[in-house]
Amino acid sequence: MSAAAGSVWNANSWHWEEKSYTKWSREYLQARLGSLKLVEDVDGFSVTTLPTPAVSGEASVSVRKGKTILAVDMAVKLQFEAQLKQDGNRKCRGEISVTDISSESVEDRDYTTSARLTDVDLPAAEAMTAEERQKALAIVKRNGMNAVHAALERFIKDLQEAESNSERLQADKAQREAELQRMQVAEKEKGEEKKAIAEQQKRMDSEMKERARQRAAAQPAPPSQPAQVEGQGSVWNANSYHWEEKPMTRWCRSTLEERFNSAELSLLDGSTTLKFFNVKVDGEASNTIRKGKKLVIFDLTIGADWTATARDEAGVFLADSRGRLDVRDFSSETLDDYEVTIQGDGKVPPQQRIDTAAKTELPEKIKDLLSKFVDDLRARG
Repeated sequence: MSAAAGSVWNANSWHWEEKSYTKWSREYLQARLGSLKLVEDVDGFSVTTLPTPAVSGEASVSVRKGKTILAVDMAVKLQFEAQLKQDGNRKCRGEISVTDISSESVEDRDYTTSARLTDVDLPAAEAMTAEERQKALAIVKRNGMNAVHAALERFIKDLQEAESNSERLQADKAQREAELQRMQVAEKEKGEEKKAIAEQQKRMDSEMKERARQRAAAQPAPPSQPAQVEGQGSVWNANSYHWEEKPMTRWCRSTLEERFNSAELSLLDGSTTLKFFNVKVDGEASNTIRKGKKLVIFDLTIGADWTATARDEAGVFLADSRGRLDVRDFSSETLDDYEVTIQGDGKVPPQQRIDTAAKTELPEKIKDLLSKFVDDLRARG
C-alpha cells in the first residue's frame, strides 16, 4: 500500500477515513473500455468494443495510518464488433462480461470473464457466416481479453494514485502546515486570555475547597465525608463540573493480565482448551470528567504466550501446541479496529490443526474479552 492523504483534520492520515470513488471509477471504466481495440488483424479479424460499456458496482479509497486501502467490487459488460476484411467487410456482434473486479482479482487475474455472440440484424452481404462468427468468438476469448486486462490494471493503478500522487501529498502537506501556523497564531493571541481563565478557575477551585472546609469545621459533630460514587468526580467537584482526570493505567493492566491469565477458551467444538501465560499489558489509560460527562481514554498493547491441549470425549490426551498472541493498537479511538496476531509452533499435523483453530477462532473470543473489559472500564469512576 502506498502513502495517502486524508482530510486536513486527520493528522498524518492516521485515523480511518473512507471516500467514495464509485462515480469516478464508473466514468473511468466507461472511457477506457469503450472503443477499445481488442484484436488487430488476427487471421483477418479485427475486434473493437462499442463506446457504451455498462459499469456497475462500487469503489472506495480509505486511508489508515498513512496508507491507502482500496475497496473495489465492480462489474462491466462490453459490446464488441468483429470485422473480417477478407472477401469483403463482414461483421458480427457480441458481448463480454467481466465480474468480481477488485484490486486483488486484477492483480491475480482471477476475476470472472465470459464472451458470447449476440444476434444483430445485418444485411446479408455484411453478415459473417456461422463458421466465421464462431471463429471470431474464439479469437476474442483467446486474444481479446489481454486488452481488457491491461485496461483493468491501469484502472487499479490510477485509482491508487488518485489519493496518493505526489502532487496531492505535497499540497496536503502545505495545507496542514498552513493550518498549524494559523492555530499557533490563534493560540498565541489567546494565550493571555487562556492563562487568566486558568488562574480564575484555580482560584474558584481553591475557594470552593476552603468554603467546604469552613462549613465542615463549623459543624459540632461533622458527618463523615460521603464515599466517592463510581462514575462521578471527587467529593469537592460539585456535580462533576470541573475537569478531573483519574489515572486508570494500573487498573487496566492488572485487570487485563488477570483476565487473560484466568481465561480458559474452548476451540474445535470443545475438544481443545486454550490458556494464556506470560501475559504483559503496556500502555496508558484514564477516565476524565467534565460538566458531568465522563470520557474513557486508553491506548494499550497486550502480549501473551498460549498453550492448548486437545482431548477426546473420554478425556484422553490427543495433542498439544503452543504459540503467541499479540494485540496492538487497542485504544479508545480504534475500539474494534485493533490488530491481532496469532502464531503457532506446531510441527506435526495434530499440532498444526490446533494452531489453525487458534488463528481462526481466537480473534472472536478475544473480542468478547476486550468488549467486557471496555464495558467495565466505562462503568468505573
